Amino acid sequence: RLAPQWRPLGGTAATTMEAPQRFGFRGLVLLLASVALGQVTWVEPWFVTAQGGHFSDVYAKDLGQGSFDTFISAMGEEDLLFVDFYAPWCPHCQHFIPDWERFALAASQTKSRQHITVATVDCVRDSGLCDKWNIQSYPTLVAGKKSQWATHATTVLDRGDGIFGIADWLRKNTGVDVKLPDVDQFKAMLTERREAQFGAHKAKEHKKVVKADSWDALEAMALLLRNIFSSRNFRQGPPEDKQALITFVGTACQALPASNVTCRESACEFERQLKQDFFSAVPATPDDDPNWVLCNRQSWNDFAVGFTAQCKGTWPGKRGFTCGLWTLFHMMLASAPAGKGPEVLSGIRTTLLSFFDCEDCRAHFATIPFEAGEISDNRLAMLWMWNAHNQVNERVRQLEEMYQDGDPSWPKQQWPSPQDCPSCRRAALRGAPAPAATALMVDAEDGQPVPDVPVARTTIEDARKAGWDLDGVVKFLRDTYEL
Repeated sequence: RLAPQWRPLGGTAATTMEAPQRFGFRGLVLLLASVALGQVTWVEPWFVTAQGGHFSDVYAKDLGQGSFDTFISAMGEEDLLFVDFYAPWCPHCQHFIPDWERFALAASQTKSRQHITVATVDCVRDSGLCDKWNIQSYPTLVAGKKSQWATHATTVLDRGDGIFGIADWLRKNTGVDVKLPDVDQFKAMLTERREAQFGAHKAKEHKKVVKADSWDALEAMALLLRNIFSSRNFRQGPPEDKQALITFVGTACQALPASNVTCRESACEFERQLKQDFFSAVPATPDDDPNWVLCNRQSWNDFAVGFTAQCKGTWPGKRGFTCGLWTLFHMMLASAPAGKGPEVLSGIRTTLLSFFDCEDCRAHFATIPFEAGEISDNRLAMLWMWNAHNQVNERVRQLEEMYQDGDPSWPKQQWPSPQDCPSCRRAALRGAPAPAATALMVDAEDGQPVPDVPVARTTIEDARKAGWDLDGVVKFLRDTYEL
């Protein structure tokens, strides 16, 4: 399913046995021919290299395209397999993985006539496998016995009650009772393992960002398009998906920075192709020879370089894609032609609500107050996206505090900081209005809260009342993102 990428000998390579399993027979033929010539070796596809952040296994078994079916074939008839289908860039996947590993440890220590395996599948690295199991959002948790996996009769689990709900499902359906280890001790162990793998990191001071890096925006756009091509069946899916893709590309045609005219023109050309013959323009599978490449690059492999320092996290999986998307959207709104800001904002919202496959993120983004008729000009469109970004930041800040898994060099805060924009605040921020009294759901046995937090849904006017100087914010956005 995936297009091969080649590098000179000496690069990090997958084995020749992995190549046909992940990338198909054509990739294997090319690999063997090239190795015979002593020219190249196999490496991961561009989008895997660019995103990074694959979750290394601790107690959960790391399964992929080449090992999944083999593992199921070797299972006993009564054995159970639980799988977390995830995307490394997905914030909720990152928050959830420590609990999934905790469940995996408990399952491995449970004595039962049924062997229980808890596993993960990376839907960026192994998108074909996730397509096979019709994974539409991340994380998706699936469970079943051998025969159920073999016949696609598995159960999609409700993640709402966390691993305690999953343990309860296991107990009710099999009689097996797992004892979950202490959460604080387990998270401390995971932190030690992460630091052993990536090194201990301390928070770093960052220089003031004078101009956003357009490469981060383009990298994110390339990855978003690739995710769309790999996860959507436009022939069989809802017609709304087709129109949403046309809208996204058309929005890029209008609003990609004028300083990069090649990229804007390439988006306009792709929009023309989509409108003329949609199914000829969109690749049937992501590794088909493309009729179009963003920015008229020679190959999508040009986007394998990943994100710059502005969007590069302290360790793999942090910042990256989501940071690049915010950069892209702020840049498009700052670059929108006069009077087109509201239309560009509408296109961005349609794109996120249609194609951003972190289900929880998408659902919460949809709750941010939006009245199209109230966004009447470019200034208000820019401010709406800035205010939405800060609401997301506040929610993620609380989640990272809850899970203790934030990036120490990039703590979430209300943005821009006083250091980045002294004129953006009229006074010390007084805080947003208190959210409606919404109690977190609690598991009756363990008393553990559902992994979510309440966040005030504020308007632009609320932000002004809280102490933001909106004229200063608009100037900051233009100075930073208008290229």
